[in-house]
Amino acid sequence: MISHATVQHAVSLISKRLGLDSLNAGQYERERKKVLAEALDPEEAYALDEALPSAQRLQRVYKTWAEVCRVGGIERPVRNNGERERFTNPGSYDLAACQQAMMEALAWAAEENLDLTQRAYQQFSVGREGTPSLRAMQDVLKAAEDGSFAQFRGRVQAQRLKQSL
Repeated sequence: MISHATVQHAVSLISKRLGLDSLNAGQYERERKKVLAEALDPEEAYALDEALPSAQRLQRVYKTWAEVCRVGGIERPVRNNGERERFTNPGSYDLAACQQAMMEALAWAAEENLDLTQRAYQQFSVGREGTPSLRAMQDVLKAAEDGSFAQFRGRVQAQRLKQSL
């Protein structure tokens, strides 16, 4: 179990380093990795890793990133564009929401220099309130008979490329 004090310290430290009043899981994890990379030796890196649990580990314990923020004493998480995240019912996703999430995930993957695999999408969706999980997206695609994750990703990626021209 990760104590409330650990969460408060971790999110406070990272939000202060970034100069933000609140942050999303992606912002937290990117800055956390920078802190760990600054460690002077393996012992310090270990201590920092314990003091700054990964965003994924925090969300596993506290269930949502919004709860991590509440326990940590910071405001609701924000999206990468600075807007406050909207909280939605996990069962309320439709094809348009999945397409928007896929567009954001593709942009994130490009920024992180990653291929957007199913595993990478899972990493992207962790802690992002209002973003369908991989399972939710697959359920929507199945219900809409819109193909597999890979096929959907390909269509959205093609659309994204057309928009950038």
